Amino acid sequence: MNAERSISRYTLYGEALSDHDPEFIHIEDIGARSLLYEWRIRPHTHQGMIQLVFLSKGRTRLWLDERMGEVFAPCAVVIPGGVVHGFEFEPDTVGHVVTAADALVATAQDRSVREQFKALQLKPSALDFSASPEPFARIEATLAQLEKEFQWPERGRNSMLEWLFQVLLMLVRRQVDLQEVQAESRGSRHDKFTRFRQLVEDHYQEHWDMAAYAQALALTQTTLNRLCRQFSGKGALDLIQERLVIAARRHLIYTDASVEAIAYGLGFQDPAYFSRFFKRHTAMAPGRFRQARQAAG
Repeated sequence: MNAERSISRYTLYGEALSDHDPEFIHIEDIGARSLLYEWRIRPHTHQGMIQLVFLSKGRTRLWLDERMGEVFAPCAVVIPGGVVHGFEFEPDTVGHVVTAADALVATAQDRSVREQFKALQLKPSALDFSASPEPFARIEATLAQLEKEFQWPERGRNSMLEWLFQVLLMLVRRQVDLQEVQAESRGSRHDKFTRFRQLVEDHYQEHWDMAAYAQALALTQTTLNRLCRQFSGKGALDLIQERLVIAARRHLIYTDASVEAIAYGLGFQDPAYFSRFFKRHTAMAPGRFRQARQAAG
């Protein structure tokens, strides 16, 4: 069987493909259609349509082309025309589905705005609004207005639907931009953290202090601490000292070197201070730790 033909094509899920309407906009509650299919929407496509799915409450397992995942409210899913997609909603999930003709994306008068909207048609995306409650509240308010216009036709209905749809598109596009910036920032911060861990590996026996590491990374000590807590849950000093303890434990377990020799080898100028340092972090003096490990066999 041709794989392409095995994928259902709908204007709206469960409805036969209809003639293309360049002014088509549709909005419905997620439950209105999902209840008919026990909250499971099988993989399908919409030709010539862009679909926006907004979850205000609940979650869904999501198929986008060949990718699968799970998204949680508050979130939005952007599905360009022709993208195979499906959902398995948690029962009683609350949200809306907005479907519109691709032609409407290109109707914005401002060329730069049209280009921003067209970017949403290039690839599917799932947008997390958990850290953006105010923008999502604006989306929900716009959805309420769009639904009202859709259900109760009044003068200028088509224009209102188009304008409100463009507001939704712009709010979604802003979130796309925000998440791209956040991802880039997270990547940059993680690179800094990885560099810090390498510096610790290179210099822990030299007993660099936090100021030296921060200077090498062109960071303040506060920023370095925040970075370490973000990616490890521990402060920078904790990670530095933890590396020394790991090295000390290895020497005590796998070598016959004296405690004094291990202390000097790890850059401690005073073996007594090394013993206090080790006990503070392991609750055992170095000699006692070695004996306990030997007894454990």
